[in-house]
Amino acid sequence: MFNALILLIFFKGEGIGFSNLPLQILSRLIFQSRMQSNN
Repeated sequence: MFNALILLIFFKGEGIGFSNLPLQILSRLIFQSRMQSNN
């Protein structure tokens, strides 16, 4: 749930105009950790 909240904030941040590259890197790391925890 915490990861989903962070991803939501990232997507909102993209709309606001945050730089895209750091968001992609962070979301990718979070997605990988999510996949590991699900397995």
